[in-house]
Amino acid sequence: MPVYGPDLDLANRLRQWLNPIGVQVVEIDGWQSRGRTYATFDPYGSVNHHTAGPRTGVAPSLGICINGRAGLPGPLCNVHQQRNDVVNLVAAGVANHAGRGGWQGLSGNQSVFGLEIEHCGYPDEPFDDRRYDIAIRTHVAFISGLTHPDPGKVPQHFEWSTEGKIDFCRQLLRGGPEGFRFHVTQVLGGSVPAPPPAPTPAPVPPPGNGPPWPYPGDHYLGQPSPDPHCHSGFYGGHDNAVVRLWQTQMHNRGWNIGIDGQYGPQSTNVCRSFQSEKGLAADGLCGPQTWSMTWTAPVT
Repeated sequence: MPVYGPDLDLANRLRQWLNPIGVQVVEIDGWQSRGRTYATFDPYGSVNHHTAGPRTGVAPSLGICINGRAGLPGPLCNVHQQRNDVVNLVAAGVANHAGRGGWQGLSGNQSVFGLEIEHCGYPDEPFDDRRYDIAIRTHVAFISGLTHPDPGKVPQHFEWSTEGKIDFCRQLLRGGPEGFRFHVTQVLGGSVPAPPPAPTPAPVPPPGNGPPWPYPGDHYLGQPSPDPHCHSGFYGGHDNAVVRLWQTQMHNRGWNIGIDGQYGPQSTNVCRSFQSEKGLAADGLCGPQTWSMTWTAPVT
């Protein structure tokens, strides 16, 4: 169904996506009628933000998100995510959050939902998998109410803004903004966007003649992570070819592993088992030593 005007079904969708993982949805008094009146709410996507508020407290910025601040009247978001397992439904209508800019043909606050995540904005404040998953599911709740839900229209504020906005803290995004959209797609249950075409990998060398480790010594293959040393292959290009090469060699050694160029849970489990078999530290991450032994260690 389309959303045109106040989105009075948003509370139901938030509960649909968040209650199953134990997250409480709190309806802030007046949310059904809260929203700016200069335009009709006609959303086609959603924007991810952080509050840049105090480092302490579970929801120190909630009042500002509801009522606004000097020079910027509220509401400043549709949903506010606390530091615990609670999200606050603030407004059913247009919120002052996106500002100048645009994304994928969208522009104006009336064209996008807004999520404000309670976070100071610096990478030294943890943003664990639980909070990340809540944010992903909140955006799924936003766009699942649209006629044509499109995870490609879920930008970070720094992608939208032409004013140099920094939120959300990109170091904390698993796989960057594209990784964020990838995980929205996964939860929504739609088709996962195909990665860009990968270069054709080199033929798998015979045992004892493996290719050199293609990264610096402290880098590794692993599942999508904000760590710049991690290469997952989920986003195409060279990393995808490298992961595919390793998966192919492991398959040739007799391991049950898919060859898709993406280092996901199956690759992690296969790697961990291989490391245990060869007496390596079994962390499931393929670094230089594991890479080398993939070609040089005897098949047992």
